[in-house]
Amino acid sequence: MIENRPRWSKVLTDFSFSKTRTVLVILSIAVGVFAVGMVASTYLILISSSNEGYAQINPSSAFIIVLDYDDDLIEIVKKMPEVAEADGRRAGNVRLKVGENWYASQITGWNFDQWRLNLIDSTAGLPVPEDRQLLIDQTAYFLTDFEIGDIATVEMPDGRRYEMPIVGTVRDLNSNPSINSGAINIYTTLDTFEWLGEPAAYNRLTFTTVEKQTDYEHIRAVTALVKEEAEKSGWPVFGSIILADPGVSPVNFIIEAVRFVLGVMAVASLTLSVFLVFNTMSALIVAQVKQIGIMKSVGASFRDVTLMYLVLVLVYGLLAFILAVFPAAWAAYFFSSYIAGPKMLDLNLQPFQMYPGVILLQLFVSIMVPLLGAFPAVLRGAKISVHEAVSTHGLGDNFGASMLDRLLGQARSITGPWILSMGNVLRNKRRVFLTLGTLVLGGAVFIGVLSVKASADKTVAELGQAYNFDVEVQFSRTYRTEQIARLALQVPGVEAVEGWLNISGALIDDSGEEGNTVQILAPPTGSELTRPKLVEGRWLLPEDQNALVVDSSLLREDPSLSVGDTITLKINGDEYDWTIVGVYQYLGVNFVYVGYANYPYVAEISRNPDQSQRLQVVTSQHDPAFQADVAARLSERFKEASVRVRGVETSAGLRNVQAEQFNIVVVVLIAMALLVTLVGGLGLAGTMSMSVMERTREIGVMRVVGAEDGMVIRIVLVEGLLMALMSWFAAIVFAWPVGLLMSRFIGRELVNGPLSYAYSVAGAIIW
Repeated sequence: MIENRPRWSKVLTDFSFSKTRTVLVILSIAVGVFAVGMVASTYLILISSSNEGYAQINPSSAFIIVLDYDDDLIEIVKKMPEVAEADGRRAGNVRLKVGENWYASQITGWNFDQWRLNLIDSTAGLPVPEDRQLLIDQTAYFLTDFEIGDIATVEMPDGRRYEMPIVGTVRDLNSNPSINSGAINIYTTLDTFEWLGEPAAYNRLTFTTVEKQTDYEHIRAVTALVKEEAEKSGWPVFGSIILADPGVSPVNFIIEAVRFVLGVMAVASLTLSVFLVFNTMSALIVAQVKQIGIMKSVGASFRDVTLMYLVLVLVYGLLAFILAVFPAAWAAYFFSSYIAGPKMLDLNLQPFQMYPGVILLQLFVSIMVPLLGAFPAVLRGAKISVHEAVSTHGLGDNFGASMLDRLLGQARSITGPWILSMGNVLRNKRRVFLTLGTLVLGGAVFIGVLSVKASADKTVAELGQAYNFDVEVQFSRTYRTEQIARLALQVPGVEAVEGWLNISGALIDDSGEEGNTVQILAPPTGSELTRPKLVEGRWLLPEDQNALVVDSSLLREDPSLSVGDTITLKINGDEYDWTIVGVYQYLGVNFVYVGYANYPYVAEISRNPDQSQRLQVVTSQHDPAFQADVAARLSERFKEASVRVRGVETSAGLRNVQAEQFNIVVVVLIAMALLVTLVGGLGLAGTMSMSVMERTREIGVMRVVGAEDGMVIRIVLVEGLLMALMSWFAAIVFAWPVGLLMSRFIGRELVNGPLSYAYSVAGAIIW
């Protein structure tokens, strides 16, 4: 056994001898450690901010829609033994003009001094408005720019308009954000509704249960009791809504999708780091075979040699940990700040902190990854005998052992630097294969990531087929289809119109209890203005009566349902059976399930023949600007005719909302692609550096026999190019299953089904 002092002097010498090699090894490990720290910290920041913020608003278990009631009903419900707290508010659909544009909007009113559930956070301006003043959900920045102090115009369903100042912005974690709905949420006092011509009375009753506040079935049972108590007390109930995951923030599904993407990034980076460390340590040991032989000749044991190299690797890992731990924490915080902004998740981000668990995870990774990567090479080197060490030029595969090697060797003198470069590439096949593996993995992930983005774009385009019209006008009540069609066709730019009905009903379960609300849209039989993307079953046929095409969130939240099953809906006090014939893909969080049925049957059961509550409009031009112009003229024309408009949307705006919902994941995907590119570049740089450093004598001989600088440089560059090309061909093949798997998972989280896969040719070319 050799003495400790020479042993550690050897470690120190190896560490400081080749600064380029040392930097490459540390960077290779640091990238993996950085990725793990950034991924874990980003997820913890986002999920803790979401969960803590959501808990602070005291979210309700459910809410029911009750016709104009007062504090008496709240007190009755609060006295129920199953109810812990109850609260009231008034909500209505209006149109809001901010700047030059009109937006669909929900206005909510409270008695702010009695407000207990579903609290909102003030983010700027006044925390509580006075009468005839507005607070605005800051997610509206996604749709339009505004400033506190701006005057907004509120248009009521009957066409009356009121000007109200915006006095503050708020964060409402229990509402449907603008990025998901394309609408704007505004808030005022309950007494303001009287000035707006509406009763200053509640029409939404929220409550929390005494126990099992995250148990959907228990909450549904208590909701049925609350509805029964309200009706028994003389207040009609029109429906209820229970979130599928009570107590869980509605944006958590996006965070989980982000976590998956980041997790893939971390695993890929760690795997690449292992390859890079193995390559580097293999090169180091190959270069030091004779040193190992000398150490063994003076008494070094297998244990001594192994320990020296593993300690060296451990030093590399600890330095990589120091290099990566703080940048990873700050990168995670700034990345989370972007995702948590008001134009995305709108979370109140927790203060910057470094999570001890993440630091320990990074320390573990910084130790284990390099040890795992280096151990095979160290073990192989430590086993070599003194005789083998002094009689070999290294542990690598000797060129000339295979038929391909011999053929290339014979051709070297004829074909020059290109064949020489190929021979050098094949000199150490083990290292080349590992480098190729690194680049193939990096390329597969890179192309796969961009394929997910291409798949998201394709899916959004397919989802947009639900909006084959140009403008949609929603009315506050039904009108004769002939009347509103005639008015619309008088507007310049309108080419065709189509009237739709819509009705709502409550789901009835096997026990007879009412559940969440289902809204049914009823286009005319054979309509070509909507074709939602089907994931199961079929679309409506002309002969269908009670056939229903439902959105995928219904089947996701009730997995017992499938195509062919029958559901019961309570509509206007009567129960109707519907057969599910198809399922269409729905993007985002759905607070009310939406289905499609044929117009004749819906008109029959709603007793509204030849009437419509929606008008789908086709314009002569289809660009967003023209659609918006026609939408504004339609709104004014209906107002002149005293037709009550609830909202006007353009298909361009609806499609844009869908595209933006993927934006968070796309940002994460791009960050992931850039990091993978960095690791892949380090891999190739490290391999080429080791290759050049190993051949200093060979390069010297080439210079002696007349090789110029340009030839030496060309040989090295061609080696890198050959490895890059070989890895690229393999990467473009393996990228297909990688991208497909990622698309399936992300699609399941965001759109309740797989994305329509599209391979990114651009990604392959870029790589």
